[in-house]
Amino acid sequence: MRKSCFIVNFTTLLIIVFMLQSVGAQHNSKTIEIPVGSTFYDFIEGQGRKMAQATNVGGDGLHVVFDRQAPSSSFRSIAYDYYETSLGLFWGNQDISGGTDGFIANGLGDEAFIAFKNMGSIELMQDASEANFFFSNIFSLPNALTVGYAGYQNKAILSTTTLNNPLQDSLRISDNGFSTWISTSFPNPDPLTTSNGTIASAIINPANTEHFSFLLTPNKTATAPNGSLIKLTTINNAISWTVEEIHNDDNVYFNNTTYQVEDFSDVNGVYDSFGDYHIVTGAVRGFVDQNDPIFPILHWRTNRAEPEELTDPFYGRNPDSLVQQGLINFRPGNGLANAYPQIARAGDGYLFVAWQQWENNPDGSLRTLTGSAGEEVFATDIWGCIITPFGFPLPSFKIAGQEGFSDVFPRLPETLQIVSGAQDSLIVELLYLRDTDPGVSVLGQNNESLCDWIFVKQSVAIPITGVEQSEWPIGITDFNLSQNYPNPFNPSTTIS
Repeated sequence: MRKSCFIVNFTTLLIIVFMLQSVGAQHNSKTIEIPVGSTFYDFIEGQGRKMAQATNVGGDGLHVVFDRQAPSSSFRSIAYDYYETSLGLFWGNQDISGGTDGFIANGLGDEAFIAFKNMGSIELMQDASEANFFFSNIFSLPNALTVGYAGYQNKAILSTTTLNNPLQDSLRISDNGFSTWISTSFPNPDPLTTSNGTIASAIINPANTEHFSFLLTPNKTATAPNGSLIKLTTINNAISWTVEEIHNDDNVYFNNTTYQVEDFSDVNGVYDSFGDYHIVTGAVRGFVDQNDPIFPILHWRTNRAEPEELTDPFYGRNPDSLVQQGLINFRPGNGLANAYPQIARAGDGYLFVAWQQWENNPDGSLRTLTGSAGEEVFATDIWGCIITPFGFPLPSFKIAGQEGFSDVFPRLPETLQIVSGAQDSLIVELLYLRDTDPGVSVLGQNNESLCDWIFVKQSVAIPITGVEQSEWPIGITDFNLSQNYPNPFNPSTTIS
């Protein structure tokens, strides 16, 4: 009886999963696409956010930060802008300081806080009020090498490494709306590590802000000689830490597959609204049977030992050897094949993931572009997928980008909104960069072309996944035993 119940319930579960994957995500025709600003060169380092929702007080809006550089100039600046939701427009970006690698968070009064690198120091600046465009310096940290920044409600965490010790992050933590800060650090988790890869930004658990994590990609550890992905977590505001190896580049997963995650440190993470942890990575390059290269976007979640691939097999596991080699040789910027995933949470346990994905020609071959410098790169668009509260990813779909262009570096805010209705919709807001002269602008070569930062806002319908009791009878209506040979205890046994 127990076995029969299990079979029926498991079958029902498979039917539900099939319905989810069959329905997929349907697009609403309501899409906003706005150019925000231009820059000669930009390359995003680190896991931090370029956008932050401003929804605590007053009217709702969205803070945006990006790096800007003029043609034929080595000077780079931090540009800030504000999207007014009710009007559907930006107020007009302005440079707030010289610097690079700007990351943003929202304050209790919906004022923007921006952390960035500037002339060997780390700066943290605060706007006077929501969309005031009058920034003042909170503090500067000299001799800094990298910056990571995150904020949630009254919590803020600034992580930096120094020129003297690039393996140990110094932390500044505020628990009272950025007013006062405590200083601490977390150690290098393994003595064999000589590089922790990506610039780490804290991922704060909204259910308990003393609980936060960092993602590191050490080049080697005692258990991972070829690199790994590590989650460093505290549940007591950095008093103590636990180290969890999420992935080892030598691991062999289903279908004899390996993934190389550490090489490019292409990782991002978030806690969902239930407090469960999720990680997305670019596999950079994986292998099947140590031979055929694959390039999927991967998703890990709490209590799941193996990742799931979010990319359609055509794009993540394309069998054409010419496509495979093109994805390695003709990459736009520093992104190999499918790259730069970011993950955001929404209400009720939903999540959304965005990444850049290569374009194909009608015959299935890799679409490549040649810019004014004569360098060939493959074309890319911005794709995404919804992950349901069940933990099932829905089929991926193109959400932004123009065919025949190099559209790169998608960035999401940490939180997205769900609008209730006859069919609920997820409001996706993202920022991405269009390389107007492929392989030239984004690589910083000597050319007067500019890249364009583009903002997209799109409503994506969430499939209705409920299953009525009357539609799916799961009670047991019949029962019988069939012959099973041999009976290991008594081979002569028969069942009649």
